[in-house]
Amino acid sequence: MHRIDCHVLTLHDSNPQWLRLMQADLDQAAVNQHWLAGVPGNIGAARAAGFRAGSAEFVTFADPDDRYDPTVFGALASLLDDLPTAPFAFAGEQQIDPRGNAISAPLLHPYDPAGHLDSPCHVHGVIVMRRRLVEPLLTLITSIHIAPEWHLTLKLTNHGMPVSMPRIGRWWRRHGSQATISAPPRPDAFRR
Repeated sequence: MHRIDCHVLTLHDSNPQWLRLMQADLDQAAVNQHWLAGVPGNIGAARAAGFRAGSAEFVTFADPDDRYDPTVFGALASLLDDLPTAPFAFAGEQQIDPRGNAISAPLLHPYDPAGHLDSPCHVHGVIVMRRRLVEPLLTLITSIHIAPEWHLTLKLTNHGMPVSMPRIGRWWRRHGSQATISAPPRPDAFRR
């Protein structure tokens, strides 16, 4: 057993080649994998079920269309060990096209509360969170259909300052069927 539970949500239209590549990444990572069927139209409910899977100290998730640095999960957990007041740690990302080619500069930045509130992409690479802080919030994200992770991480900042790791942890594959293509409204009320 590993210290991190990682869930993956799959849908009927998940690209099988991309899914195999991502699974190969996770197979090398120090995570307990939990594969669940997604809930079409309700990613919040599916994410909540995924975060409930397992009993490890830390939780994270991986999307089946992206690629991951297998070593980043353990590195983020170690960072949380060193900073016990941080509710979560995150690594940056590189946007790629459907073929895997870089389409922008890497997104590597320190945590900024205003940037986090303004954009679901500020904390968006690999995110490792403390289970004990996430579990009480799962009911709140169940009805959020776009970017529930954004709402969740905003709420987690009530427990302390997150920490970022300036390295690429995820290669975010941009394609036409992603929920994050349409930006959700600002979650001002949820943050409180």
